[in-house]
Amino acid sequence: MYDELSVSLEMCAAAPGVLLCIGNAPPCGDALQQLLQNKQSANAQAILRRLALGRPVISIAEETVSGAAAGLWMAASHRVCTRSTIFSLQECRVGLCPASAPVLCSLGTEPHMAMYAALTGAQLTAHDCASLQLATHFAQAEQMPDLLNELRRCPAASFPMLVPLLRRTEPAPSYQASLFAEGVGPSINATLFEVFGEAEDVADCTLRLRAALERARPLTQSSAWRTRECADAVVDILDSADRALRASSPSAVAATFDMMRSCTSSDVATAQELAITTDERLSRRDDV
Repeated sequence: MYDELSVSLEMCAAAPGVLLCIGNAPPCGDALQQLLQNKQSANAQAILRRLALGRPVISIAEETVSGAAAGLWMAASHRVCTRSTIFSLQECRVGLCPASAPVLCSLGTEPHMAMYAALTGAQLTAHDCASLQLATHFAQAEQMPDLLNELRRCPAASFPMLVPLLRRTEPAPSYQASLFAEGVGPSINATLFEVFGEAEDVADCTLRLRAALERARPLTQSSAWRTRECADAVVDILDSADRALRASSPSAVAATFDMMRSCTSSDVATAQELAITTDERLSRRDDV
């Protein structure tokens, strides 16, 4: 629910863009309340695009982002995360695979990583979001007030919103690295590719997951510290994924797997437009 996430959307003064804040946001202007009234991800994305009219949209996620808010955040052209950002698609585990899940592929996220995030509802940190190209920028908490003020006070249409955005942001900190931690990232990526990228169906994915766990667990006792470090990281992630899949409805997981597998980069736009058309048709019917 957007109201639970404290979403704010406003047109920046004279600059050619829209500023969208998700989490820790000030109240939204009355003119844009229509966005908050649309709980469906695809419909909210369509409204955001109409409001933007082709202008840059800067979205800032400062807290946990999931569900329709995740789709709204990803619909922006410039996506800012902070140290407190946690991105997850928990609803996919109960079969509510939103329009935001296939969008992962269109943003450049590798298919096996997109599948992993959708099937398990994994909580992705700011570093994960930046590495997976979900986020385009990272800002420290102390930079946020100045960044927001500069964006709101852009002096003229000729003054690009990207100037303060570039000035007040920086690379995501390595200490937050999870999936892409230095030294263990390649091992995690290779394992997730084997489990989530090469599986034929959910049953195959589950078998691959448990086989990978059986291979990795003995390595956590290795005398070689680098091997042990990689094995510990892989086991932690696979254990969490296994618990998530066991706790999910088999039919829901299968539906999510099939949707994600069918969404190639060329299919994403078509799927989104279909979802948007369907939502708008339903809205018109409800109005009647």
